[in-house]
Amino acid sequence: MFAIIKFGTPHKRDIQVEKQEPLGLELAHFLDCIRTQTSPLIDAQCGIDALSVALKLMQNMGMTSQS
Repeated sequence: MFAIIKFGTPHKRDIQVEKQEPLGLELAHFLDCIRTQTSPLIDAQCGIDALSVALKLMQNMGMTSQS
């Protein structure tokens, strides 16, 4: 069951977004973290959680044979 919650009146806004290669940005950030010895913006657990959600969605859509 889904519920739609509406707060106020929606407004359309145009947002300028620079087109870039997502994987390239991710890899560049990772390499920068190694060079500067800093923590990445997204840690391994967030990545694992995102992958888990994506795999469950694929299973529910019949896109994979894994159970």
